[in-house]
Amino acid sequence: MNKSRNAIIASSIIFTSLMLVGCKEKIYSVEYYSNNISEATKTLEDCKKGTITDQNCDNARAALQQKQDSEYKKKVSEMRRRLD
Repeated sequence: MNKSRNAIIASSIIFTSLMLVGCKEKIYSVEYYSNNISEATKTLEDCKKGTITDQNCDNARAALQQKQDSEYKKKVSEMRRRLD
């Protein structure tokens, strides 16, 4: 009786562990978010709400920061050209 009970408990633990691993959110790269800015914005909103707390938050934030930096550098270059 104890062996079957232990086997059931072990099976339950293994099954639960596999289910949790299978439910893990896919992690998208900074490059993905750079190419999908609207998705990065949506992901960052979910991060601020606390519904997402994984690597996607950091990657979306980095992609949006890169975009902002790129736009800033472009504006600075345009201003320098105008002044020359």
